[in-house]
Amino acid sequence: DSDTQYKETVVGWGMPDYSSEIALTSGSNPPQLGYVMFVGNVVQNDYALGYIDGVNVFRFGSNGYQAGETAGMYLVNELNTITTEMATIKFYPLKGVN
Repeated sequence: DSDTQYKETVVGWGMPDYSSEIALTSGSNPPQLGYVMFVGNVVQNDYALGYIDGVNVFRFGSNGYQAGETAGMYLVNELNTITTEMATIKFYPLKGVN
């Protein structure tokens, strides 16, 4: 019913809509308000970096024999420029925002 739909919208408001993932390329802007996720997958002695408007907000590095993958999520809007080195960029719009 409409009460259940309304409650789901309110509870989910502001949360990432993971079912609406969008891949972004480095140097692009998000299509709307939402979360950008930098996913770094690095090998030995390498770094993955993510920037919002030129500010380094994400850094994942391996040293010695460590390697692996990690991610960081940040709230952004269509005015932000997203760039990366050695990381993929995923964007998730907010639930309840149309």
